[in-house]
Amino acid sequence: MKLTEEAIYAVVTDVRSRIIDQVRVPLGSRDVSDVVTAVRDIVMDFQSGMDQPLDAVGVTVGGRVDEGEIVADSSFLQWRDVPFRSLLGAAVRVPVYLDNDVVGLTKAQQWFGHGKGYSSFALLTVGAGVGYGLVINDLMIPTFLNPLSHYPVDPSGPLCPLGHRGCMTAFLSSSSITAAVSAAHGRFIEYDDVLEMARSGDAPAVRVVQEAARALGRAASAITAFTGVKRIILSGEGVHLADAARSSVDEGLSEYDTDSPLHSELIVRPMDFPEWARGAAVIAIQKTFPRSSPGGTAGSEVGAPAEHSTAVIDSE
Repeated sequence: MKLTEEAIYAVVTDVRSRIIDQVRVPLGSRDVSDVVTAVRDIVMDFQSGMDQPLDAVGVTVGGRVDEGEIVADSSFLQWRDVPFRSLLGAAVRVPVYLDNDVVGLTKAQQWFGHGKGYSSFALLTVGAGVGYGLVINDLMIPTFLNPLSHYPVDPSGPLCPLGHRGCMTAFLSSSSITAAVSAAHGRFIEYDDVLEMARSGDAPAVRVVQEAARALGRAASAITAFTGVKRIILSGEGVHLADAARSSVDEGLSEYDTDSPLHSELIVRPMDFPEWARGAAVIAIQKTFPRSSPGGTAGSEVGAPAEHSTAVIDSE
């Protein structure tokens, strides 16, 4: 399952993360006990329609997750220091695995997605927030969200909610983009409408979208410079920013790139919320059946369990 501030996106998969069933359930309350109850009900509904038991439940959320146990800080859910894994485990009585949503999506891309076959790649997500996942030599490298999401890309840029000038969040979060264009027009404008206005030549939208796209390119170039990883998968609900101003993305990619062999290979791949939920499934599968994990076997599925096994996933 993927938990967002508005809904729970849940899928049932087999051990190779092929979706068997899926559902979207609106989240009427962000109260921890209410979310636990909602997840439990989804698990029970899935289980009642199957002829064999679920092996595990994977859950991912946007924000910091400590030791796979505690949602330490999630601005989307407005949670701090919530022992969500133990609470949910007591409710569903099935092994539960918890992690950050970008971690899950990165592992999913490594296993069956656009990172498959690449020993090293990065995942950069833009939307409500900015996310970053990194795989080097087939191993997922721990990354820290805040340093990247608040990485400075333009010292003259706008302020983010934390007061940082010209950071990635200030340029790339959907709320920052819509706020800038809405202020220019004196009315609230939705994110997708901002992109459409930019394509149609609306001056404020064009400038905001181009500046954001250039910042995105700079961030991708920095990832390559810092890590040596060239293949960068761009996704998230705000990913269409790159399509609306691709030339600006390319400008940002090459602006400080004086050594062409290091040039980033940016792959734009929209992924819907069930795809993020599959990432939570992969976390559960790899924990439940560790020999099926790419880590340590370079993507091999040797020792993967029988095809009939299933896992439920929940991710943000």
